[in-house]
Amino acid sequence: MKWIIIRHGKTKGNTERRFLGITDEPLTGEGIVQLMERKSEGIYSGTEKLLLNGAALYVSPMKRCIETAEILFPGQSYRIEKDLHEIDFGEFEGKNHEELNGLEIYQKWIDQRGNIPFPGGETMDEYILRVRGALRRIEGEALKEGRETVVIVAHGGTIMSAGMIFTGAGFYDVIPENGGIFTADTDTMINPV
Repeated sequence: MKWIIIRHGKTKGNTERRFLGITDEPLTGEGIVQLMERKSEGIYSGTEKLLLNGAALYVSPMKRCIETAEILFPGQSYRIEKDLHEIDFGEFEGKNHEELNGLEIYQKWIDQRGNIPFPGGETMDEYILRVRGALRRIEGEALKEGRETVVIVAHGGTIMSAGMIFTGAGFYDVIPENGGIFTADTDTMINPV
C-alpha cells in the first residue's frame, strides 16, 4: 500500500514558531497562497490523479488540515480520523521558545532532546501509539475497500511519527515543511502498523 501524507499549510502559530498542538487554528492568508502556488506548480498533481483513481483521503479533524484538504483537493470526499491530530503540548501549548526560555522544565525538555513528556500533555509514546492506531485503522479500511493508496492531510508531528513507523527513522529525522509531502510503502515498513 502506498501512503502519501501532506502537512497542513501555515498557521499564525507556525509563523510565530509556537507549539501548536490541540489549538484549532485556521490557515493564514500566507498559508493559503503558499498552498495554491505549490498546487499550481503541480506539486500535488500526482496525488490528485491518485484520488481520482480511487485512493482514500483521510484528514485530521483540525481546521488547518480540513482547510488544506479542501484547497488541494476541492470537491474530493474525505474521512475525518480523530487520532491523526497533533500532539497535546500541555503547558507548552501556544507558546514559543522566547516565552518558554529560562523555565526549568523547558530547559530540561531541551536537554533531553524532547524525549521527556510535555508537562500536562501527552508523552511521545502515547502520541506515537495514537498515530499508529489511526494508521492501523486506516490501513484496515483501505484493504477492506480494495484501495492501494491512502492520502492523509495531517500535522508535522503525525508525519514525524509516520516516519518512525514506516522507515525506522528517529522522530526528529523527518520534519516536513508546511505543505510538504511524505511518502511510504507498507511493503518496506520497518515498524508495521
